[in-house]
Parts: sequence; C-alpha cells; structure tokens
Amino acid sequence: EAAVVDTDVTAGNALDVNARSEQNIKARTIAGSVAVAGGSVGVAVSGSGAGVENRIATDVSAHISGSQTDVIANHVIVNADDISTIDAVSAALSISAAFGQTAVAVSIGISVSINNIANDVAASIDSGARVTTSGADGVTVTASTPELLAAGSPTAFTLTGITASQLNDASTSDMDSNDAPVAADVSGDAAIAATLKSNLNTGQFGLKGDLRVSTVEEDLSWTVVDGEGTAVALTLDNGQIKATRANINAVSAAAALAVAVGQVGVGIAGAGAVALNAIQTNVQAFVDNATLVANNEGDVLIDARSASEINATVLAVSAAVAAGQVGIGVGIGVSIAKNFIGRDIAGNLVTDAGQVSAYAQNSSINAQGDLDIVANSEQSIRALTFAGAVAVAAGQVGVGVAGAGVYAENHIDATTEAFINGDGATGVRADAILVEAHDSSLIKAVGAAAALSAGFGMVGVAVSVGVSIGFNAIGSTVHAYISNADTAVE
Repeated sequence: EAAVVDTDVTAGNALDVNARSEQNIKARTIAGSVAVAGGSVGVAVSGSGAGVENRIATDVSAHISGSQTDVIANHVIVNADDISTIDAVSAALSISAAFGQTAVAVSIGISVSINNIANDVAASIDSGARVTTSGADGVTVTASTPELLAAGSPTAFTLTGITASQLNDASTSDMDSNDAPVAADVSGDAAIAATLKSNLNTGQFGLKGDLRVSTVEEDLSWTVVDGEGTAVALTLDNGQIKATRANINAVSAAAALAVAVGQVGVGIAGAGAVALNAIQTNVQAFVDNATLVANNEGDVLIDARSASEINATVLAVSAAVAAGQVGIGVGIGVSIAKNFIGRDIAGNLVTDAGQVSAYAQNSSINAQGDLDIVANSEQSIRALTFAGAVAVAAGQVGVGVAGAGVYAENHIDATTEAFINGDGATGVRADAILVEAHDSSLIKAVGAAAALSAGFGMVGVAVSVGVSIGFNAIGSTVHAYISNADTAVE
C-alpha cells in the first residue's frame, strides 16, 4: 500500500504515490515409478502421482484519501500495479514390466496442477481529498495487471530478428539415420535460442539459463521456458511476433507404459493429467467524492487495464504391450483442462470478480486539458490439451484396446466499465471528455485425442476410441456511460 491520508502536501515538481506488487511462484513436481517382475507368475504394478497447488491472493492499493488532504503539485500520479505469476510444472511417469508363464503388468501415472490468482488492485483519489496541479500532465490515476506501460501502449513486447519458421525449427530436433541429433541442427537451434533470449531480455523478461521452445500451433503460437521455469507466450499477430508473460503458466503431463510377456500376457497402462487454473483479479482506477483541478491545460487521466492470461498445456500418454499365447493390452489416456478468468477454481461465477473499472463518482473535476476515463480488458486463455493411448497385443489370441479422452473447458467472465456517476458540487469540466470501455478477450484452445490399438494372432481383436470435447465461452460485459450528472458535464 502507498497512501497519502489526511495530509497536506505541496510539491514543486511531481507527487508520485506508487504501489507495485510482484509475486512469483515457480513450482516443479515430478514423480516416477518403475516395477519389474519375473518368474513362473510375474506381476508388476507401478503407479506414480504428481500434484502441485499454488495460490496468490493480495491487495495492491495506492490512494490519496481523506477530507483533511490537500495536495498541490506540478503533476500528481497515483498508480497501482500487480505483477503476479505462477509457473507450475507437474509430471508423472510410470513404467511396469512383467515376464513369466503368466505375466501381468499394470502401470498408472497421474498428474494434477491447480493454480489460482485472486488479487485486488486499486488506485484512487477519494474520501474528500482535494488535488490541484499546475503542469500540463495534470492528474494521472492508473491501475493495471500486469504493469501498465503507458496509456494507449500495447501490453505485449514485439520481437525483432526472429521468424515463425525459426521458432518452428527451434522446437524440433532433426535426427540422423542412427536416431542421433544432427549436429548442424543442434547448433542452429542453439543460435536461434540465443537470439531469442537476447531479444526477450531486451523486453525485460529476465530469462535465465537455456531456453526451450515448444510449438503450440505451428506458424502461429509457441511457448518459451527458461532454465528456472519462467514461461513466455509467443504469438504471431498481423505479421509480428508478440511476447507476453502469462499470469499462470501451467504444464501437467502424465505417461504410463506397461509391458507383459508370457504364455499369458496382460498389460494395462493408464495415464491421466488434470490442470485447473483460475484468475479472479479486480483492477480499479477511480476518483470518488474528491475534487480535482488541473490548471495550465493540464489533463486528467483515469486508466484501468487488465491483460490477465492463462497459458496451459495438459498431456497424457499411455502405452500397453502384451505378448504370449494369449496377449491382452489395454491403454487409456485422459487429459482434462479447466481454465477460468472471472470464476473460481471450481468454475463458479464469483460476484465482483474479474472487474476492470475506471470511473469518476460524485466528484468535481476541472481540467483545462482533456479528461480521459478508460477501461481496457485484454484477457486471454491459451490451452493445449492432448491425450494419446496405444495398445498392442500379440499371440494366438491377441486383444488390443486403446482409449483416449480430452475435455477442455475455458471461460472468461469479466466486467469492463468506464463511467462518470455524479458530478460533485461544481460539475465535471474539461476541454474534451472521453469515457471509453474496451474488451478484446480471447480464448485459443487446441484439443486432440489419439488412440491406436493392434491385435495380432489367429484371433486378433483391436479396439480404439478417441474422444475430444471442448467448451469455450466469453461472457464478458462492457459498459461506458455518464449518469446522475445534475450540475454539469461539459
């Protein structure tokens, strides 16, 4: 909190009341298990589970308040910024192998990632405070997540010297006939990563160590992760590659492999990955029951901005192999992703969550320059969800069953509003008045399920099922208005 409360302040230059909060959680949870059994009867059971839960909840407040407060300065700035990020990786790997006259191998891997950010960010002049400025910059009241660059500035950093084809190349490895990495490709990828790192750090992303590039959608979007787990989302937009630091970067992955060889061989593998991500942050910039005077063509700016972003990758892969006189292989992969902005982690609507508000309420404003009241939402969800299952069975009787399922649910429910409600004792006056609310929220989701089964033998049975279900909804509301102005707004 940064505040001036019931205090007189006279400044020859600028008075800057600035609250900046920066929280970062980097979590990696990896679990693995291996089971091997042999004998007349060989039974191997292996299971691993990885789970991570991260939550950030804080208040960020900058304000000038109180009926005893009288501020005189060349320029007055009240600013609150929230830079909260969660980088979470959860991975589980399970392997089982059984050999014997009767061989049974069971392998299960489960990964769960839960991440939640619920902050309140507010910048205000309120509760009877009086502010008078003498410079052209006048009065500025701003609140944002992530940190506000400047009024009208983009929230994304634009890369130079890097192309989409280079990013595609850096995310894949070329292999030679011996299944070894091609040296020229390795050095080329390293050079691309070095250029990318230098470029991103020019934009103050602070990346450290080696970079890993992953393609989310070829030629369109990528994810870059540094040596400490910090993730940056890259997107091709109107011919330019934009880089943004998502509030939540979550990776949940699970893999299971089961191998059974015997006169009777049964292999069962199951992998499940779940990611639940939610942001309920509110951003407000306002003047309430206060008096502002901006002399000498001074402007008044009230600006609230949110560019909250969730970047989620959820992967589940299972493989089962069974060989014997009777071979039965079963592989199941399930991947679930739920991402919410303006809702809680369970997907329930939350009152007064996900609000972006800029307003003047019951306040007198006299600006000899312009009065701009602007609320801007650029909230986004980018999700990649994949499940794969393979089952192979060979024998006199071979039965292979594979099933893969994906469920992805993404919601953005935000209220973006800019308004003047009430005009105080002396009205609201300026050379020009702008009251604007804008919402460009975006959901970009890719979901895929793949199942492959094979059965070999005198009797061969193969069954494979792949199901992918996706639900995306943006239920945001946008308001811009002037009301209850019984004195004057002109």
